[in-house]
Amino acid sequence: MHRAWPKLLRRMKARKIDSVDDRNLVIATRTWFCLYLFEHQLSYGTGRPAVLKDDESIQECRLLLQHPLAIEDDMRLVSTVELMAIRERVNNAMLPIEGPVREEHFTRLRDADVEFTNWYKVWDHAFSQKYEDAGTVHPL
Repeated sequence: MHRAWPKLLRRMKARKIDSVDDRNLVIATRTWFCLYLFEHQLSYGTGRPAVLKDDESIQECRLLLQHPLAIEDDMRLVSTVELMAIRERVNNAMLPIEGPVREEHFTRLRDADVEFTNWYKVWDHAFSQKYEDAGTVHPL
């Protein structure tokens, strides 16, 4: 299942899209993205490291939205996968969590703030374009 998205992405980049042939790949891709999200949410929520990684199985996931079989819900799924991937990179950069906070932790946190802000801007714009009242709530 973790190979579904890389395979579908290769087909898309080669312009070999076929709605009939791609149907199972799109379903498997959505399932994998959901597994990635749930596994990370459980891992971070219980204080254990995530098993699934930010690798080719989720990279460039936003391109799923360009597939003819993409559905409205894919926008939420893809945006959340991107958000979780940022969280994973930040978490990994902060390891090990033991010991004092080091200067490089602050540097990484400043970088993370930029990443999270950029993510928010991109997706706030995308959702507000698609849904009339989606862009009405803004962080302080």
